[in-house]
Amino acid sequence: MKKIVILGATGFIGRHLVRTFRAQKFHVVTVTRDAQKARQLFGPLVKCLPFMMNDPSNWAEELLVADALINLIGENISSHYWTASYREKLKRSRIESVQTVFKALQTINVKSVTYLQASAVGYYGNTQVPVDEQGRAGNDFLARLTADWEQASDPIAQLGNRRILMRFGLVLGRDGGAFPKMVKPYRWFLGALIGNGKQGFSWMHIDDVARAIQFLLDDTEAQGVFNFTSPNPVSQKEWHRTLTRLLHRPSVWRVPAWLIRIVLGEMGQCLLLNGQYALPAALTRHGFQFRFTQLETALQDLLNTKSP
Repeated sequence: MKKIVILGATGFIGRHLVRTFRAQKFHVVTVTRDAQKARQLFGPLVKCLPFMMNDPSNWAEELLVADALINLIGENISSHYWTASYREKLKRSRIESVQTVFKALQTINVKSVTYLQASAVGYYGNTQVPVDEQGRAGNDFLARLTADWEQASDPIAQLGNRRILMRFGLVLGRDGGAFPKMVKPYRWFLGALIGNGKQGFSWMHIDDVARAIQFLLDDTEAQGVFNFTSPNPVSQKEWHRTLTRLLHRPSVWRVPAWLIRIVLGEMGQCLLLNGQYALPAALTRHGFQFRFTQLETALQDLLNTKSP
């Protein structure tokens, strides 16, 4: 029986991973800041332990016989305006969680644990052309944050553990993440094109995310950076038009870029006006087969609708 330790398991992606691994009878251990909440979510068959920054003593021994450690910890990038203090909180939550993992792996000194770390395609900054894992880092706040986040895990790779960095695009699912919030205004006939609509929109269905993680765990040769995105990124305009068509809603509204910049500043620029056409070249090269390659098919599944 495989044993998987997940840090930050109560979030959207973490919840799906726990369900996926438990369905296959894996031994799953979750380590979260709110262990009681995790116990309520996952029940008695999942071991739930508390997480404290810079102190892995509560859970490090779980890694002695673990196959993988998945680190999903990081403050939500879009839940709070980017004040100076919140920017520091975003960075600290990511960097310190990785440093805590390093301390745990250093303590047990076991090289057989595969380390998987969340990251983001925001690493590439604002790109107007397709980019794969060989693309260079951007220079906005989100790109610098992501680059620092990934670099913090270098000591883990130097220990000899297999390391996989998962650069997530927008992960689409019914029960969490950004998708339900993005769809809501469309249901109320208020869905709008953002800016000029040319910004890249890299996405991946949550089912493919869970499958890809298990695929990489099974592929012992896989390591390094992987874009967790569909092979077919779209523009924001194509996202907007596809969603309005499937929901039978008007597509006449538009939010101008200048308004977003005034209201949200660099946060609006990075999250809404910038974009990436990120391609999953590494996943494809290793032979991963996507179930959802086209945006319309993925949205049909999530909306439980058929194309008109």
